[in-house]
Amino acid sequence: MTGVQRYASEITQRLGDKVLLLQPPESARTIRGHIWEQFSLPKRLGPNDLLWSPANVGPLKVSNQVITIHDLSPIDHPEWFNRRFSAWYRVLIPRLVRNVSKIITVSNFSRERLLEVFQLSAEKVIVIPEAAGEHFKPIPATDTARVVSKFALKTPYLIVVGSLEPRKNLGRLFSAWQRIQHEFPAQQLVVVGAPGRAFWRAHPIAVWPL
Repeated sequence: MTGVQRYASEITQRLGDKVLLLQPPESARTIRGHIWEQFSLPKRLGPNDLLWSPANVGPLKVSNQVITIHDLSPIDHPEWFNRRFSAWYRVLIPRLVRNVSKIITVSNFSRERLLEVFQLSAEKVIVIPEAAGEHFKPIPATDTARVVSKFALKTPYLIVVGSLEPRKNLGRLFSAWQRIQHEFPAQQLVVVGAPGRAFWRAHPIAVWPL
């Protein structure tokens, strides 16, 4: 599960029956998913429904919509993604941000980038920081000892968790660690993650009946 998927899943679970969740069929991937989003999804909305799109994209035809844009990396750094993915974002996002009612983002940096790049009004973009889910909690010492033993880790260690892809800036992390590693000879740098893939996946979409 990617970070964006985790964000969408955690929030929609907590909203419970306050919202109606709409998501594409399992067969909808890549271009089919975009077609569903742009043409099928709007037809399922009532005239007074408020749509929340939590995963950076949403239907252009729906103005009564709040969208969460986590960052502008496909626009700022298109070289980090496959060409079709970044090209779609460059076409879609400028039109979408001007049409929706509100934009949620997760950091002040991303808010400033949205305001700067798209010349939006300040009140249109709201920062709501992310928080750790309930599964982030202490676990029994026997479990941690098993993992430490399995991967032959030195303790204490510095751990980085995230998908393994260029936009995570791992190259600079490794370069920095090489420069300071001699100051921490008893520690390891541990990187945890799966290879990232820049393509559309099914994200839940929340609709508030007003």
